Amino acid sequence: MASIDFEPEPAYVVTRDVLYADDTLLISQSKKNMQRMLNAIITEGRKYGLELNWNKTLQMQVCTNCNIERPDGGTIATVREAVYLGGMITCDARASPELTRILGEAQNIFKQLAQIWGHTSVGRKQKYKVYESCVLGKLLYYLDYIWLLCADRSSLDAYHCRCLRRLLGIKHSYISRVTNADVLKQAAAVPLSQLLLDRQIRLYDKIASGGANSLVKQIVCQPDGTPKIWVRRRRRGRPRQQWAQEVHKLIQHP
Repeated sequence: MASIDFEPEPAYVVTRDVLYADDTLLISQSKKNMQRMLNAIITEGRKYGLELNWNKTLQMQVCTNCNIERPDGGTIATVREAVYLGGMITCDARASPELTRILGEAQNIFKQLAQIWGHTSVGRKQKYKVYESCVLGKLLYYLDYIWLLCADRSSLDAYHCRCLRRLLGIKHSYISRVTNADVLKQAAAVPLSQLLLDRQIRLYDKIASGGANSLVKQIVCQPDGTPKIWVRRRRRGRPRQQWAQEVHKLIQHP
């Protein structure tokens, strides 16, 4: 696709495509560029007997109504959110849909573990180790790159405490009169939101220390490691909190 005559892209489009195994993500602000890239992939694929699965090919429109066409003239299905490489991408960049999806997946895993524990004599310490590896590991891994609002962090901490109550055999606070703070103390645990913030700080440090050729660093940080502020049109309403800027504040003022 290097020989294609592309229209200029804005600075925040640091790459036009992300390739991983048989998954391809095309990015562009220009409809012509996007259509040319898609046509080029179709043309090259046919040379090797490969065809796109149009049932799995989706387009997401961000601040536009432009449609990309298939070779037969049909329109590609349009979605507002989609899962790519295990993470959810949304056209409005909100964190709530991703958090809801991940909490649901984590809850399914916890229910399966609870069924196993109900038929075995596993101690509480061993249960917590398994819970930490299987449930918290999956839950926090997908949230590292998302900045959660206060309400979202409260939901995350509440879920953590519900699971700990199940592990420790403590009933709901309305019945047991045991607060979530006491539950965390008995389990020798910390709020899940605090664990997430610590992981996000380490992730930011890793990105900031990356090389000049790192596409992630080009999007997130300036060459000196400070957050990159993209010049864009200001939308009406409360400004969105940006992941890099908020995590950098934690590093500057812990």
